[in-house]
Formats: sequence, structure tokens, C-alpha cells
Amino acid sequence: MKNFLESFLYSSRYNKRTIDILQKSDTQNIFLSTVNLLAGQFFKGLYTNRNSYVTPELIANRIYEVLSPFFNVKIIITIRHQSDWINSAYAEWHNYIPTDVKSLDLEKFYNLFLDQSSNFYSGLDFNYILEVFENKFSKKNVLLLYYETLNEDPVKFYITLLNWIDADYNESILKLIPKKNNRSLPGGKKKLEDSNFLNFTYSLKVKYFPNKRLNLLKNLPFIIKILKSISLPTQSKEIEPLREMMVKIFNCYLKSNEKLRINKCNLPKQYYENPYEKI
Repeated sequence: MKNFLESFLYSSRYNKRTIDILQKSDTQNIFLSTVNLLAGQFFKGLYTNRNSYVTPELIANRIYEVLSPFFNVKIIITIRHQSDWINSAYAEWHNYIPTDVKSLDLEKFYNLFLDQSSNFYSGLDFNYILEVFENKFSKKNVLLLYYETLNEDPVKFYITLLNWIDADYNESILKLIPKKNNRSLPGGKKKLEDSNFLNFTYSLKVKYFPNKRLNLLKNLPFIIKILKSISLPTQSKEIEPLREMMVKIFNCYLKSNEKLRINKCNLPKQYYENPYEKI
């Protein structure tokens, strides 16, 4: 299934086998989840042709072409306020951030999203992304969820999702799910991913072979352990978000978020009321 989710945008290799498996499932509802597809908007050649970027239109069209002939497809999109997303993405990606803009510091990374003609900007234009999927699958078949809800009230987040897909659940069990935050530190700081030889290897893979699978490494976990153990120089173990740049990001996306607010009355206030005025 993982192979299918990571390749169906540009290859039909796993399509038939995956659809056969799904059709033979004895469950009424099938839930497929991936965090990677929309990330292709920021890495050239990832999940698409070598010199291109993934777009919401490509994702929506391919899901429709591959799955709609066999299933009643519904789409769930989870978003996160742009400035918070950018801080977290930098903390995770700083070792292998899109290599055509190499050696980015945090401020330069912010600036990539301020160019409204760029794929970086459109990649976080949530109103535009939502419209693409609603136009393809209809509004009734697209659910928008918010990271802020997951962070502040995870039970509410899960119940909304499970109700929408008509899944059975036990609320008391949902309350036992631990909250997990991999990178947040006190004061709004973010923990950076360690800089090691494995990350360096992956950065080369993203640049030169974005859609090649590293099966050899995955099948030899001791090699991964060795590569991880080789530390590389890093400037810092954490970053502190830049308030001035966060305000610019907020203002840059405000018009789009206001449109989104009209479409989705439950949009969290962080998207349209400047939270940084109080900082």
C-alpha cells in the first residue's frame, strides 16, 4: 500500500494490485492516509516528472482517475496555519531542503513563501487547494480538518474525522491516545532534526533520484544505524521563530484565509486574526 501511495501520481505499477486488494477487503470503509503527497509541491521531481513539481490539480486528477472508477472517494485534508507550518517544515527539512535553493537559513526559507507566483506560496494557499478538490469531488465529499484542533482538542479532531467516514469508535479509548509533539520546545522554539550522514545521503537522493526507493538501505537496518551514528556539523540544535517574518507570512496569506473563512465557518481564529500582535 505504501508503494502505491508513493508512486501512483507518476506510475501505474502498483495500481491494479492495490485496487484488487482494496476491493477484496471485508470492511465497508477503507481509509488511506499519507503525509507525503502535498510535500511534493516543495521538492522538484518528487512524485512527478524530474523537472516538475506536484500540484493539487495533479493529485486530485490522479486520485479521481485511479480510484473513482472503483470506489466512492472522499477526501480529507488537514491543514496547519502557514507560519507555524513553515517553522515546523524548516525544523524537519533543514538538512535536505529543496536543493536548488541550497544553504537556506530560516529567514530565506520564509521568503520562499512570500513570492505569490511560486509553487511554495501556492503549496500553502489552502483556499486554492480546497477549491481544487471540491471542484473535482464536490463539496460534500471533501472534509477540511485543522492541526490546531488536533493540538488543542485531539478527541474532538478524531470524533469529527470518524463521524465523517461513518466509523465506529469508543470515545473513552480516544481520550487515552497520548498527545505527541516531536519538535516543539518552550517559548515557541523548534527542535531541529539531527544532522547526520543518513540525512546527507537522503538529500542527495531527493536531488538526483527523487522517486527511487532506497530498498537496499531499508532491508539492511544496521547500515541505517551506522549512517545515523555519523554526525555532521550543525549550527544549532534548535531554532527560534522570527516574529517579523511570521507577521509577513500571516499578512501574505490573509486574503486567501479570509476566503477560506467564508467557505468554512469553523476556521480557527489563528488563520484570520493576527496572533502575533500579542507577542
